[in-house]
Amino acid sequence: MPSSQRLAQTLQLPEILDLSYAAPLAESFLALRGMNLTVGAAGVQRVSAQCVQVILSAVSTWRIDEAEFSIIDPSPEFRDALSLLGVGLAEISIEEAMQ
Repeated sequence: MPSSQRLAQTLQLPEILDLSYAAPLAESFLALRGMNLTVGAAGVQRVSAQCVQVILSAVSTWRIDEAEFSIIDPSPEFRDALSLLGVGLAEISIEEAMQ
């Protein structure tokens, strides 16, 4: 199905993406698989390596499914966590929120 004809959904990330949230985050992504997805990261204050791994897995899955995946308005803490783990922002579609 062409990406433009898929349902679009938004997933808001919580403030704390620690180890205990990795499994629920993966379940959230699985429930939205096949849809164009926008992930809101404005309120993220802390991110574990496991949650970054889940997000990267979702990015890969969405690419395989040829669906749109973007992270909007990432907080500085979210950006810093990705950078600290060596994940370039170019690897994930990052969009700034329109002011």
